[in-house]
Amino acid sequence: MARSLTSPFLDPQFNDFLFAPVGEEKNGMLLSVVSALARLDMDAWQESATLARLPRAMATERLAGLIATLPDEFLVHKDPSEIASRLIARLPRQTHSDALTMGNAPGITLRSAIQTQTFLLLALILMLFLQNLGLAGPQQPAVHDTNVSAPIASGAVPQLPISKGSK
Repeated sequence: MARSLTSPFLDPQFNDFLFAPVGEEKNGMLLSVVSALARLDMDAWQESATLARLPRAMATERLAGLIATLPDEFLVHKDPSEIASRLIARLPRQTHSDALTMGNAPGITLRSAIQTQTFLLLALILMLFLQNLGLAGPQQPAVHDTNVSAPIASGAVPQLPISKGSK
């Protein structure tokens, strides 16, 4: 499973939720939320952030639906709504403005990060366009070395001068 670029970077504020037990597997082991979401091929931190932004009732309903889709061999099923309600209570609550903040960096919002990335992408495209037109960057002159002789076509080995000091 590839981690999304918009992931909340394994934010530890979700640990209480992610590592809480969903229930007991048929083999007797406890199944955590992070394992359950991984088995559903979902990014656990991304899903946690999504659930934290939703109103509690919607988050509970969404998580209950996910729990209900777990294959029978993974979980001794009880009431998915009851399990989801218990787990959602462990999520940190986020307001709309909190959800747009990137990590814990003050003043860096998702909007400003996207604007910065867009600006850098446009600057790169402009630079490549100008370079293609020959208007940006140093031009490398063609190298013409007049001391290089043409290849010998006759197959004869050129004679090298013998220095007078060698024997």
